[in-house]
Amino acid sequence: MSQLPHQNRRFIFEIPFFISYMGSNKLFFLITGLAVASILEMLPSAILSYLIAVLLFLAAYKVAFEVMLDVADGHFAYQDKYSFGLSEMIGFKAMTMPIIQLLIVIFLSKSEPALSTSLLLVTLFLTPAFLMLLSQTDHVLSALNPIDLLEIVKRLGVDYWLLFIFMAMLGGLNMLLQNVLVNTMPLWLENVVLSFILYYLLIFSFLAMGYVIYHHADELDHTPHDIEDIRGKDPLDHDDPIRKRIETLLAEGDAQTAMAMITDLQKEGRDDLQALAHQAQNALQISQRMSPKDQLCQMITRQDMSSALKFWLDYYDDGHRLTPKPEHIQQLIMYCHQKKQQKPMLTLIKGLDKQYPNEPQLIVDCFYLAAQALYQNKQTEQAVKILQSMIKKYSDKADTKALRSYYQGLQKMGKT
Repeated sequence: MSQLPHQNRRFIFEIPFFISYMGSNKLFFLITGLAVASILEMLPSAILSYLIAVLLFLAAYKVAFEVMLDVADGHFAYQDKYSFGLSEMIGFKAMTMPIIQLLIVIFLSKSEPALSTSLLLVTLFLTPAFLMLLSQTDHVLSALNPIDLLEIVKRLGVDYWLLFIFMAMLGGLNMLLQNVLVNTMPLWLENVVLSFILYYLLIFSFLAMGYVIYHHADELDHTPHDIEDIRGKDPLDHDDPIRKRIETLLAEGDAQTAMAMITDLQKEGRDDLQALAHQAQNALQISQRMSPKDQLCQMITRQDMSSALKFWLDYYDDGHRLTPKPEHIQQLIMYCHQKKQQKPMLTLIKGLDKQYPNEPQLIVDCFYLAAQALYQNKQTEQAVKILQSMIKKYSDKADTKALRSYYQGLQKMGKT
């Protein structure tokens, strides 16, 4: 198993982990296999030689991108069984930036040498950001969006500069070794060795990028891939109620309970839950890196409303106000209303109009509940003020019939 990296350290201090990861038998043998296959490029047929070179090129880039995404998702041991939905053509797509650089040289180097040099430096500098975006979108135009590219540079900060320098050094090392080793051994062996160095350093650089994405997951809003290993599932007795219960817990996002069940069952001798255990471990690892807002949304989605309310209030007491999706905050407010927990409900609603300015109906519906809670708590004057304010402010933006009806009811009762 690969040596695990430390928490919260810049990637430059994780070189031992990278070397350990690259030393994985599966990955090492895969790189060696690709390198040995490069012997076929020496076939006398120029067409076959070209096709083999292209296929090996695509395979190496595919492996490199999968390594990047695997590590970005927090998996620190090489897995060769995952397919992240990456197209087989992603290697060609990755060459878009070098092609742009080549065009700059062809069309600008003579007529505009200063501009050409500047553009080359900019494109070289943005190459890691381009590859990171390409790994997420698998779409060239999206990965070339200058706003998104600069946003990655901005969010990664110092780590991006270090990554750029690191990748430039790996590229320089590859060129150095290629020059030093050429003509020093039989042609077939030279082809294998140089191909191995190229593939190794390529994957090594993508491994570093994957770790940087993992390390900055919150800043990049990186959403880990669902890497459930379908082939690893045991096909035995899918009608097993215990198994179904574990699958339901995982689907609801309650990986902790699912993992506890799996652990207990494995202690009792159940050996058919490895795939589910992997899913649960993956989900737990991802949840540990989720932002507080995403954790809150997950609790609400699985209807663990009491925990969600406590979670929100704990952050509020610490001076932070979480802003989940509109439908989630509304569900939480409705839960408080149904449970007659008026004080936390009023805390949730306070300032809601400023947090969700583009959700007028949500604001109207929630403040209607606030008015009811205030009236039931014998705070009629505050309830009336809320009703008047909401009717005046949102009468042309949302359905305020319930507010008006409640306000008229208070008027008839002589409460206004």
